[in-house]
Amino acid sequence: DLREAGGHEVLTAADGAAALDALAEGDVDCLVLDLEMPRLDGFGVLKKMREREIDVPVVVYTGTGNYDRCVRAVRLGAWGFIDKGEPVERVVREVENALAHDELQQLETARAQYVRMVTHELRAPVAGAQSLLRTMLRGLTGEMNEKQADILQRIESRMGGLLTLIENMLALAASKTAVFEEELEPVIVESIVLQEIDRLAAEAEAKDITLTSDVLGTT
Repeated sequence: DLREAGGHEVLTAADGAAALDALAEGDVDCLVLDLEMPRLDGFGVLKKMREREIDVPVVVYTGTGNYDRCVRAVRLGAWGFIDKGEPVERVVREVENALAHDELQQLETARAQYVRMVTHELRAPVAGAQSLLRTMLRGLTGEMNEKQADILQRIESRMGGLLTLIENMLALAASKTAVFEEELEPVIVESIVLQEIDRLAAEAEAKDITLTSDVLGTT
């Protein structure tokens, strides 16, 4: 059995209702579920697990050979299914795969929560700094010469880019799947080069380096 072949501690339930009771106690890491049970069948168990938000991987253990029933179980939240005719080693492997997948999901959830927390903490000070820079650029804190205004304008522009990056990271962390569908659009290569020159201008000036561009305005 699973205890001997896989070294797992095994709990058994006489029917679906008893299985739900065991799940409610929170000591179950993976559920091997028979679809044919008295009182509450496997489909009923899967539905109740979804309603009660019980997040435990489920491997359907079936002897009917009915593929449509197995697919229905997967759509209700089962991780996978295996025939009762398979050797117990195959069942153990399926259980271990389900446990590994569940662990990866938990790690991904923790990662997303961490990214969301960090980026949220960054957003407020960056937005505040950008607001202060705009106040200075409007001359509300006193007059500035042209060079000072140019430097502050560059800083404000980069703050805006950083804020956009933070917002994108928050959106990514909030989504369960990182899918970005963007239409390809032509870009002006010259404008990108000029932006990079502007970004590196202060560092280049400090090192007495002159930056120039020789790019045609093509896409």
